[in-house]
Amino acid sequence: LLAFIDVFRTLKLDSFRILFFAILVFCTLAGVVQTLLIYVATYVFEFQPGHLAGLASSVLVGILFASVVAQGLSRRFDKKRALSMCVIIGGAFAFSPQILYFGGYLGQLDDTVKFVLIFSVNGISQVFFIAYMILLDSMLSDTIDEHQLNTGKREEGLFFAARSFATKASYGLGSFFAGIGLDIIRFPQSASPEAVPEIAVISLAILSGPVLFVLFLGTCLISNRYPLNQQRHQEIMARIAANARVATSS
Repeated sequence: LLAFIDVFRTLKLDSFRILFFAILVFCTLAGVVQTLLIYVATYVFEFQPGHLAGLASSVLVGILFASVVAQGLSRRFDKKRALSMCVIIGGAFAFSPQILYFGGYLGQLDDTVKFVLIFSVNGISQVFFIAYMILLDSMLSDTIDEHQLNTGKREEGLFFAARSFATKASYGLGSFFAGIGLDIIRFPQSASPEAVPEIAVISLAILSGPVLFVLFLGTCLISNRYPLNQQRHQEIMARIAANARVATSS
């Protein structure tokens, strides 16, 4: 109960409320992607079970390079614009195999080439998706500075606990919505690839590709409402420093 109360306390701040829902929606969609991965890999990409662990390990590419990408984008662009770039570029790579499927190109590749291709684009997409989360955490630090200016209190633990709550809640929501999506397209459960109708596979490809891409783009509409920019944050830090000098002199 106290955790819920703390979360609602942080949501009173407009800038953090926007970040909270951006994190919740983005991570929920990421959970949908992860839940659908085994279905997409089996029925759309026609991989064998041995390929699944290899595809899942593509996240290591993101872990290795995401920090570099996040730092480079935040130095060159406003953080809101950098977030949008991460979503658009990451989504374009993540869902490109489905586009190849619709064009009939994926079926022309042998399993090894197909696996290398999909592993590579998934890895690149993970770079930008993890960079998105790094940028959100950077923006969260800015909102903590704003909160300190407004209240005189610096409560990092409170805000990061609320962020953690949003992330954990999204795990269950991702599986829940993935299940709803599979029910909507009436995808057969526990069926062998040969027994699944072609229309069901096409519906799965649409759900896991264009539909999710559009939903990911929707997170840009949320994050673009974030009110702080670099100039405003510099003003906040200057006022915090001035208040500290006044407190010290008195």
